[in-house]
Amino acid sequence: SRYLSDFKADLWELILDENSHITGDAKNSQVAAIDQEALSLVASILSNAQTILKKPKVELKEIQALKPAKEVRPVPRTFMEICTKGSRKHLTSRASEPSYNVPENQYVLYVVLSTLSIVKQLVKVAESKKSRFSGAIEKLNERLDSLKDYRIINRDLVVKDLERLKKRFDTEVINAELASQLGEINANKYFSQNHAAKGYLRLEKTTGSENEWWAKIKPSQHDDWQQFELDGYTIFSSGEYYASLFQPYSDYDMVAIMPPPSRRGTASILYPEYISKLTILADSRSLLRDKEKFSKLREQGIALNENGWKTKLTPEELSEQEKERETIRKRLSYFASEHEKVGIVHQVLAPKIKPFQQVEKEWRQCKVKSKSTFPNSMTFVQNPAYQAVHSGFKKLKEQIGLADEDILLSLEKIEAIGLVNMPLIYERWCLLQIIKVLTQAFRYLPEDNWKRKLIANIQGNEEQISIQFFNPNVSRKVTLQYEPFLANGKRPDFVLDVEAITKSGNQISKRLVVDAKYYSAAYLKLRGGIGGVIHELYNGKDYSECQENSVFVLHPVLDAVEKVVSPQEWAKDSYLGELSMFDWEPAYHQRQATNYGAVCANPMKSQRYLDEIQRMLGMFLQYGIEDNTSFRGASDDTHAVNFCVSCGSEKVVDVTKSMSSNNQKRWYRCNECTHFTVYTHCGTCNTRLIKNGEYWTYLSLMPMSSINIKCPNCESPV
Repeated sequence: SRYLSDFKADLWELILDENSHITGDAKNSQVAAIDQEALSLVASILSNAQTILKKPKVELKEIQALKPAKEVRPVPRTFMEICTKGSRKHLTSRASEPSYNVPENQYVLYVVLSTLSIVKQLVKVAESKKSRFSGAIEKLNERLDSLKDYRIINRDLVVKDLERLKKRFDTEVINAELASQLGEINANKYFSQNHAAKGYLRLEKTTGSENEWWAKIKPSQHDDWQQFELDGYTIFSSGEYYASLFQPYSDYDMVAIMPPPSRRGTASILYPEYISKLTILADSRSLLRDKEKFSKLREQGIALNENGWKTKLTPEELSEQEKERETIRKRLSYFASEHEKVGIVHQVLAPKIKPFQQVEKEWRQCKVKSKSTFPNSMTFVQNPAYQAVHSGFKKLKEQIGLADEDILLSLEKIEAIGLVNMPLIYERWCLLQIIKVLTQAFRYLPEDNWKRKLIANIQGNEEQISIQFFNPNVSRKVTLQYEPFLANGKRPDFVLDVEAITKSGNQISKRLVVDAKYYSAAYLKLRGGIGGVIHELYNGKDYSECQENSVFVLHPVLDAVEKVVSPQEWAKDSYLGELSMFDWEPAYHQRQATNYGAVCANPMKSQRYLDEIQRMLGMFLQYGIEDNTSFRGASDDTHAVNFCVSCGSEKVVDVTKSMSSNNQKRWYRCNECTHFTVYTHCGTCNTRLIKNGEYWTYLSLMPMSSINIKCPNCESPV
């Protein structure tokens, strides 16, 4: 099984490579743990073991053997033979033979076997990394080649936007929806209809206070719009219950109970106690604006259709593309350098396997048995070769993070695991991928005792484990739990609790629940597709704990998304909750955007499967822990410390002044990989939006533009 072999290789890599992100000169290297010193130690152990074999320690062991009568040194058996068989030419005698099976040699054989095992695994890890880095280089070159001066537009998504935009100025649809909402709001309100009065209300822009708009009124349809008082202003305050019914720049025919207005300076504040009827008027500016946008989008669609849905990039899109190109080139040079380093490791270690096997064979021929106990013998003081084998092995284990003897033994036992239970193998494989993304992509450091915990769990000694990961550079801590119990008694596969300290010193806490489902495409369909599985976990099993947690599914099914909602490449296999997709979801402005989804984790996707998990965790660590609802006028920047979703670096610089004159928008550039991150907001509902370039952006892009994001909250098509 690909999962089993990958699982074993990944486990060895994580254990052996633990220090690769924090030690050595190449701090950002993924191969620093296996440095020149480790390679020299392996060579030293081999050459000294070969030296010992030329003149190993030997003891004379007393045995009994037939000897000529004159040379006999008698034992009791000799006299028995003389008594029973008389005088003979050959009799049993005391004798001796050299024995190499002594504690010193038993320990040397143990070192040889252990080093051989480590070398084999280092070679496997090096092969796995070579393949991974080659895949990364191939993937980056593909991305580079795909950057053209034109783009292909997804026709279905444009049609979907046109349909949605058409409904936005269809007064029949809007008024039916208003009546339905009003009925629900008024279900528990009881007022006499006799006190209600009919009037017309025009809303301008919001005042900046919650649920308030600048307004004008008129008593009948043919009158002119006017202020409540001739020389003053009018404010309409809908109150919390009715707020969802109103939008700015819209005119309404309303039947309501309106108490006398209150005053705020020269403004009269109208507050409806009860609204019995509400309809939007067809000549509202918001509807006319949407009608105009619809016509424009439709014309663009017709032109695109004639051109095979191919469009030239705008100057702004070409500029964004150039930034993306620079980032890709930077990452290419990084992975090429890593590939070269790991190639050297493979080149040096692979030829060592056969000589080690030869040394083992020769020790076996000397009838030596392996024993891990180190003998307190003067041989290891007086004989330089024995001394070098012992000290070299000790240093090698420290160098590669295997100083604990039992970890090495446990890893060897795990290596012998056969194919037992595919869902369990997939679950544990997913656990290792999450750890890899946290440590390798986002540079989190695991707690000291994490190896023992992980191995104990894989060996079945501990069911539940909890490992903490720290990244002080971005003021975040992640506690990863495997098979924990939630407060409601439910037991998902993984829980990630994130604690972040904001730039102002406050603490944010947020939980991500992840479940691994080893489903075939047919079985996933049987379960209602990804929508059915997400619904079961988020709502049915309440992994969301009353919509407090984010809930994501990891699955191996390619092309699992039946109704693609985003134009990005990843959207065919994964869904990040970026837009509404399923029948069971509430209306888009009420749903928990980006709080649930399903991500394709399948090693057959070359190296892209790790990117899928990186995009999901990056979204949670950057966007999911924040309150992204409307800020009105404040900066679009995040409260938590900024970091780069592409390479995990905290070395990001605010370059807003050179990029934009917009007061709210923020631009950050990564000093390591040159990746740009843009923090902006939705022009319709003020929700914060984060743009991470076309490849790493986890929110949906607009079908007609690679630089504009479609808001996950209001899903405005324009």
